[in-house]
Amino acid sequence: MEIKEYFQDKEVDNARKIIKEFHGRILLDTLIKDPSALLLSTYMTSNRNKKAFVNKKEVKQVFLLLGRKPENFDKVFYEISGKRKGKKRFVDIKEEEISLNFDGLKEVESIINKDNKKNG
Repeated sequence: MEIKEYFQDKEVDNARKIIKEFHGRILLDTLIKDPSALLLSTYMTSNRNKKAFVNKKEVKQVFLLLGRKPENFDKVFYEISGKRKGKKRFVDIKEEEISLNFDGLKEVESIINKDNKKNG
């Protein structure tokens, strides 16, 4: 697995500031919180598959590949889906597939392009 599979060419250098490749793993900086990690996982899966809506199980695999805990996935997914009162919705859901919506894509862009120590 290489970072280039998951990001556009113009994003690879910035992605390398928050993601490290290590013997088949792609580890995300622990300063990035799990909700942002899940949005990033969705984005990475969409780029790898070259389509907006991707299978939730594939997104979970990328989430784990980034060094995140499996028990956190469902809780964080619930949070970014806007089901928790007062939380913004960052993804659209179609059966077992998910896609970033406009707000989700904006959030991912800010994670990749900002000073990465301030994200979370």
